[in-house]
Amino acid sequence: MPPCDKRIGELYRYWLSRWPAPDLLPGRQHCSPSDIPDLLPWVWLADVHRNPLRFKYRLVGTACVEATGSETTGRWLDEVHPDFRASALHSHFEAVAERAQVSHYRGRPLYISAIYEARKWKTLERLILPLARDGLNVDMLFCLTTFEK
Repeated sequence: MPPCDKRIGELYRYWLSRWPAPDLLPGRQHCSPSDIPDLLPWVWLADVHRNPLRFKYRLVGTACVEATGSETTGRWLDEVHPDFRASALHSHFEAVAERAQVSHYRGRPLYISAIYEARKWKTLERLILPLARDGLNVDMLFCLTTFEK
């Protein structure tokens, strides 16, 4: 893991500790909010739907809601962010969902929207981790985002 916000590193280490076997990904059933209470405000989960590949916010932490000024729990990412499929951010989500790759990003928001412009976020840092109920097929994204002005 490259140098990162301590919360990003903590979530990454927690995720690594949840692996049920060396060749199987952890699933949502292996993760408990009570294990990471200090991270929960920045954590968010997204369900992975296939055919076509889409992502739906399952849960969005309070710090993320406050940072964006919008409660997106239960909404499709491509509805909340109309240009999501065409943005560079989509490829990050796709790599995690289709190839179980970890995605770490620090920099300007990849999806520039009125939300980020209004809030004047200059930098965000995001970690997207794959979860798979069956250990093989990614069905959820385990994420943490921090925001800096």
